Amino acid sequence: MGHAALGGREWVVLLPCWRQLVHAGSTLRKLAAAAGVAGGAVPGGVGWLAVATADVPEWTSRAVASQGVTAPVERCNHAMTFDSIRGLTVMFGGFAGARGGGRVGDTWTWDGAQWQALLSSEAGPAARELHAMAFDPARRVAVMFGGVDRDGSVRGDVWEFDGTTWAERPQSGNLPTARYGHAMVYDGAAGGVLVFGGQLQDGTASDELWRWSGTDWSRVEASGPVPGPRSMHVMAFDTERGVAVLHGGRGADGPRGDTWEWTGMQWRTFGTDEVAARSSHAMAYDSARGVTVMVGGDRGDSLASWQVWEWDGIQWRQGSPGAWRPPAGFGRAMAFDSLRNRAVLMGGISGMTLTAEAWELGQPCSGPSWDVEPIARRLCGSDTTMVSVITGTTGPANFQWWKDGSVIDPLVNPSAATGILLVQGDAASVDGWYDCVISNDCGTTLSATARLPVAWCVCSMADVCGGGPNGDQPDGTVDGADFIAFMNGFASGTSAVRSQADIAGGGEFGDQPDGTVDGSDFIAFLNAFTTGC
Repeated sequence: MGHAALGGREWVVLLPCWRQLVHAGSTLRKLAAAAGVAGGAVPGGVGWLAVATADVPEWTSRAVASQGVTAPVERCNHAMTFDSIRGLTVMFGGFAGARGGGRVGDTWTWDGAQWQALLSSEAGPAARELHAMAFDPARRVAVMFGGVDRDGSVRGDVWEFDGTTWAERPQSGNLPTARYGHAMVYDGAAGGVLVFGGQLQDGTASDELWRWSGTDWSRVEASGPVPGPRSMHVMAFDTERGVAVLHGGRGADGPRGDTWEWTGMQWRTFGTDEVAARSSHAMAYDSARGVTVMVGGDRGDSLASWQVWEWDGIQWRQGSPGAWRPPAGFGRAMAFDSLRNRAVLMGGISGMTLTAEAWELGQPCSGPSWDVEPIARRLCGSDTTMVSVITGTTGPANFQWWKDGSVIDPLVNPSAATGILLVQGDAASVDGWYDCVISNDCGTTLSATARLPVAWCVCSMADVCGGGPNGDQPDGTVDGADFIAFMNGFASGTSAVRSQADIAGGGEFGDQPDGTVDGSDFIAFLNAFTTGC
């Protein structure tokens, strides 16, 4: 797909035919540049336009590496928003089924590579589902409102998350009624967080539009028609055109398929015939491509949708499903990571089963791979060695080393966050199994595991005594105990490498045991003993 502007009019080509657009704007110019428009001409006798298709987004499954990595349990009816200040997707709550304990109140962040659990319900809002969240960049907080708690009560509380802690905000005066299944967006044009619709405690649906300023609520009155009462709908804010986009939901007559936009003063509608009616779908604005992306949903006929639709302000277009895509589902949460230019989709109900799957939609992307994996090596008790990996990943990559299934803290050993792990020999704390988790914007993978045994290495051939895990083994010093141990071994003439007197004859590490005790061992010992360590 590409765009061009000629004679004051905007056109878009949806291969293999042209379609005229009725408005201009930087959104279309951005898409034209992304599409790689080059040369040619347009309808009206000026020629034709060549369009590249390299900007078609693809789905990427974001399964995390299993080495010690925690991740949210399966859930639906949760809420997510992107914290553009800290560069993290924030998720709260939802319904986690019997295994997860029903309605949950946990807080998680996703950085594009790993999930991190931040807070339980004991340190923040009550567990709930069917709530809504939006990030307020002006006040640097994620705002959450409403939902249904574990007791089945409909909530009307407001909480804000600053990246570290949740805080409940006091409310007074004219307030929105407690509700669930509503939608929230940050108004990038006028500021504040907008809330529309939702199901009330008495079972009726709302058609009210409210604004939260951070200190109080105000009812927003529109001139002209308004969307009908509904719940389980979705909203996203188109920052390019400065409008809030609303689609679908469940009204008194069942699922709806209408599309509306809030301009700041009024609602405008675009009809109901382009996209099948649905509710409990997911939606986010893709600021990189200038389109609102909608995924899945409950169509009301016991069938969930797998379709991806994109709204450019003029029409809905069905996105290419690709060979690899999320299964049909509903009750998911979605947010757009504007730092990495990828839409993040998590959880939901697929095939009548709760899922914890995470997916991302963005430009074609390759996850990390290994060129060289960690190699096992012997480490002497007083030495420093390296365990290294070489990755074939292009672009920025993150490394995290693990030992025996536990993370190595980069604050203690900074090299644990690099491709080369530096290890100081110490039998008590170093001996073990090492591997590395590497991640980039497109995936996470786990390296092979390498054993790093700590050996009691000789400081010289005369270092034959002093204790160790296997008896009188080298201890890093040459003293009288080594002389006595050698003479006892030499006098006994014991064959094979068990003899402490068998120190000469060649081997992997120089003049090592050769299976005999003879004069060469005596001469080698005396030379080494005189030299010391």
